[in-house]
Amino acid sequence: MKMIVTPRRAQVFLGYIHHQVAQNGIETHCRIQPDGEATAASVLWLFCWAMTGMNSEPARDAAVEAFEKIFGLRFADVKRRIPHEWAQEKRGVPDLPDDEVLRRLQP
Repeated sequence: MKMIVTPRRAQVFLGYIHHQVAQNGIETHCRIQPDGEATAASVLWLFCWAMTGMNSEPARDAAVEAFEKIFGLRFADVKRRIPHEWAQEKRGVPDLPDDEVLRRLQP
């Protein structure tokens, strides 16, 4: 999925999520493709953090901000289109097609 920032800048925004579980998961779950785009599973991983923050409001807020700054999408709009349960199920699929996520983002 298209990022509106560089991968390096995206890492900075992800670093603002002050939760050890999130920080431990970034290297495993946030994958950038050779063309500089985030994988669909990476988008959903961050989406799930923005939904719950693992019961930490500051982590949730930081994840929402990172999501919006990295992808240029309003999180409030995205969460109306992507069911959290679906995202939880699909975020672990390493080669999830971008189309599957992009279709859900269409108004």
